[in-house]
Amino acid sequence: TTEMSLAQADVRDVPALDLVNHVQTEAVRAGIAGTEHAGLPVLSIAAPFNNTGKIPAGQVSVRDAASVYIYDNTLLAVELTGAQVRDFLEWSAGYFRRATGSGPYVRSSIPGTKPLYNYDVVSGVSYDIDITAPEGSRIRNLAFAGRPLDPAQKFAVAINNYRQNGGGGAPHVSSAPIIFNPMTENRQLVIDYVTAKGEIDPADFASEDWRLVAGDVPVYDFPFANSVADVVGSGALARSVGRELVDQWAGVAAAQDANNATLTRSRAAALTTTIAALPLSKVSQAGKDELLAVLGSWAPTTDPARAALDDVAERLAAYVATGEAAGSFARDVQALAAAGDLAAVRSALSAARPGKLGAGARTALLALLPAAAA
Repeated sequence: TTEMSLAQADVRDVPALDLVNHVQTEAVRAGIAGTEHAGLPVLSIAAPFNNTGKIPAGQVSVRDAASVYIYDNTLLAVELTGAQVRDFLEWSAGYFRRATGSGPYVRSSIPGTKPLYNYDVVSGVSYDIDITAPEGSRIRNLAFAGRPLDPAQKFAVAINNYRQNGGGGAPHVSSAPIIFNPMTENRQLVIDYVTAKGEIDPADFASEDWRLVAGDVPVYDFPFANSVADVVGSGALARSVGRELVDQWAGVAAAQDANNATLTRSRAAALTTTIAALPLSKVSQAGKDELLAVLGSWAPTTDPARAALDDVAERLAAYVATGEAAGSFARDVQALAAAGDLAAVRSALSAARPGKLGAGARTALLALLPAAAA
């Protein structure tokens, strides 16, 4: 068995959540076989619930399998149209705060407007979530079977009883026709699948069907390495230099995965400087321009106020984890930071009561901000 974790399930398509959706899809498909609904394509909805669930490599226990589905929900299937699926996805995408600036982005600066268990991923369709777009207009490139989703198309949608009963306030699902209700726990279905398989291979069910984007630019799994390969293949960049750039890029991606905004920015800046300084004996001008243009969307901000606000948002997430900041307070301040409101962030930090933010944390956060104008 290959290790599968929910650690980043809210910001990228991960096999651990694909496993849940695969199990639910197969259960619904079998359940509606031979009924009037048998011809409906099956989609599946699942929430990550937490970022700690993990199926380890090697032998898998029942507890490991249950860690990716921690609640005792039961499975249902409802009938939704393509238009309703889009509405549902827009509701789910409200989990993300609206991002500002050119990036790069890290997890602490994006999610946080509602609990993780009220963020759902839908399998069976493909889509992008534009984190720079206003809430309600974030779903882009929504497709089914490789074609734009037909608003009138009907689907059988696997869902848990919490969401179907109105949990989280998702649109349409509580009033949609129920077409399958086996009263079986979703968690037990996952355990039964893992037990029956013995060894779990993500290749059997995992696929990358959705991604976060900022405009047209992927937020995670940024295709810089592919661009380097293309430039090398065209003869415009020495192969040895290409390998060095890809290695340097790996450091940028590792910092992003570690949720370290400061290190991500500094490494992206260093990579940009490296490319700009390459002699024309190693790269053609056209190749250099192409790489800089691709990386331009990841160029770190030169605005010190924006950089400071990003640092505050990142540090607040760490203080929540250590108990030095209340989650609700951190989310409010992170929203102000995402909006670029330096004065409001400073005011909120200065006025924070001890129950919301520890004194030491407040001092450290205020020290990150540029000095107030006299």
